[in-house]
Amino acid sequence: MWSARQLPKVQEASRCKSHWDYVLDEMQWLAVDFAQERRWKMAAARKVIDISTICTSDCILQCLFWLHRVLLIRRFKMMAAEYLLNTRNMAAQLGLFWES
Repeated sequence: MWSARQLPKVQEASRCKSHWDYVLDEMQWLAVDFAQERRWKMAAARKVIDISTICTSDCILQCLFWLHRVLLIRRFKMMAAEYLLNTRNMAAQLGLFWES
């Protein structure tokens, strides 16, 4: 509470962002990113635990193969998308070259 003797609070004028403000924004973004990654890793660990509890000792290798296959398919899709983007860019550049 403000006492009667204190001056009223004055609102500060707005200012341009300084380098430190950008650093603080980056720190806040990184904190959110780390928290999301931690949640993702916990969910992935939970899935692996669920798979391992479902699997019996006879099919552990099959489950590991399945998990490895899922990861490889995901990586392949990412590589294919990157390849497609690169080929589109190359085709556009070749088109500009032959038009000039």
